[in-house]
Amino acid sequence: EPEGGGTSWVTTTFHAGACAMCLEQPADKKLQRCTGCKHVYLCGQDCLKKYWPRHKLLCKALSKAAQEDASLAADAQLQSHGAYADFVEKKHQLVSKHLKHHQLDVYESDVLWNQKVCEVCWRVNASESLLQCQ
Repeated sequence: EPEGGGTSWVTTTFHAGACAMCLEQPADKKLQRCTGCKHVYLCGQDCLKKYWPRHKLLCKALSKAAQEDASLAADAQLQSHGAYADFVEKKHQLVSKHLKHHQLDVYESDVLWNQKVCEVCWRVNASESLLQCQ
């Protein structure tokens, strides 16, 4: 644990498609998507328990943003890279509003900007493997 009683985190950068806590990409089991925000994936309950204190504020803000504007749903179907950039910018604005006085750190911005997205069909956070896209 760092000096001053803070919490040390395994990850400082978000990697779509890997466990948000330990960065593992297990071949033998499927990552579990956060049921709140549907933006991050975790490999199991141990990582979820360690990760939750860091993720709690952002998770709730992402969920509120999606409830406020259905076009920002985690499984949105977009049309192009430009539409994806607009989608993320709009989501960033709403999330910032819901976070009130909490400034997004680099990691939280990465969660918003580096979502799992298919560049063929432009589905965001596609549940199945992007390699199987039609």
